[in-house]
Amino acid sequence: MKKLIAVIAGLALVASAFAGGSKDSGSSGKMGTIGIAMPTKSSARWIADGNNMKAEFEKLGFKVDLQYAEDVVENQIAQLENMITRGVDVLVIAAIDGESVTKVL
Repeated sequence: MKKLIAVIAGLALVASAFAGGSKDSGSSGKMGTIGIAMPTKSSARWIADGNNMKAEFEKLGFKVDLQYAEDVVENQIAQLENMITRGVDVLVIAAIDGESVTKVL
């Protein structure tokens, strides 16, 4: 239950942070970059969730970096570290193992 509340609060924070921004009709990326880390492409659910978030963020003018770790914790950690190094503005993470990503964050 605590994780669900944390996720909802995080999404609300992201939504409120960008709600006041103007929508850019030009090239994507004007609003910043969002990194989306998904666990696997072997589940239709994660593919649909990733694609839907990517489409919605791009409609708002964000550049999106969507990556799948194929259920390998080390892959997801490396992907997150790479996104952070490249300077993404926001991370959306569907963690394979929530405990393992805490040090990265």
